[in-house]
Amino acid sequence: MATGNKSILQNINDISLFTEGNFYLVKDDGVLENIEIDNKNMDLDIFVDNPNFSLIPEDIFKNISLTEKQLFLVSNINEYIFFEKYLPEYNSYLMWSEEKKNIEKIESKLPTTNIRHLVENLLFKKDYENCVEVYLHNKFMYISTTKENKLQLINRYEVHSEMDILYYTLAVIKESNLINETFKVINYGLNKLKFKNKLIEIFKIKNLDFYINKSLKEINF
Repeated sequence: MATGNKSILQNINDISLFTEGNFYLVKDDGVLENIEIDNKNMDLDIFVDNPNFSLIPEDIFKNISLTEKQLFLVSNINEYIFFEKYLPEYNSYLMWSEEKKNIEKIESKLPTTNIRHLVENLLFKKDYENCVEVYLHNKFMYISTTKENKLQLINRYEVHSEMDILYYTLAVIKESNLINETFKVINYGLNKLKFKNKLIEIFKIKNLDFYINKSLKEINF
């Protein structure tokens, strides 16, 4: 995990990520910086990174047992705490889980915090009719696709190189039927130049607005 120097979290408007058992500040350039919590009364959102999430249609969600829903995410359900959020835009529920020991660690540091999943805001509708949105880091990536203003899919992948990022992105673009469409790519994470240049080469794009780097703060948290 690429990080900068350790600092103290002070601004409630900072975006704070909990991953691999540690707290990080998400900087504007996508770098994760270790942070220390010295104010337990700070009221802020902590975003959790993990692969344990699913978007479940409302009619399915309401007709299966809680245990079945939990088993969608993990097999050892007694070791996890589960969260759910109804998303009326999709007539679906976002359900996710995190290990109990990690939730206890977060709450011991920040008892008044609002614990959320990093994937939440990547689900919300955006300004572009056709769009591929990614959050890139050195060990993981999130990707969501929109076609004709409708969410096609959203997923998280573990990655080890820019070739991994390219492989998953192309697979998702194909699965979302965007290959023959005009679309935007928006990256809220690290700036991966080889990945960006490969996409431009593959899709033969001359428009400079095809691939846009933005701060995660611009995702309307």
